Order: sequence, then C-alpha cells, then structure tokens
Amino acid sequence: MIKTTSLVVLIGVVEILKTSQQIIEINRYKVPDVSFWIYGFVFMLYFLVRWPISLLAKCLELKFKN
Repeated sequence: MIKTTSLVVLIGVVEILKTSQQIIEINRYKVPDVSFWIYGFVFMLYFLVRWPISLLAKCLELKFKN
C-alpha cells in the first residue's frame, strides 16, 4: 500500500511541477523571483502530504516491532 501511495504521489508531484513550471514561464518577466515562491509552495504542499504519513508509519513500526 505504501508503494502504491508513493507512486500516486509521484504522479501528482510530476503534474504539480509541470504546472508550476508553466506558471513560472508565464510570470517570469513580471515577477522575477516567482520561481522561489512557486517551488516553495510545491515543497510545502509535498511536505504537508508526506509528513503525516511518515509519522503514521513510525507509530505503526513502533507498535508492531515486538
């Protein structure tokens, strides 16, 4: 299940990065530092998705370790 979730997130990340690159290309002359903000947003989005899953996996590992 974790591998399948990783695959789904990977596909989602590729789509999000492609969309963010398009946004950067459109706004690169109006806002020169737009790439910093867009990639920062993508990082935070990915972090907010993966962090709770990581905590849950850690809890489950400790619970079923014995």
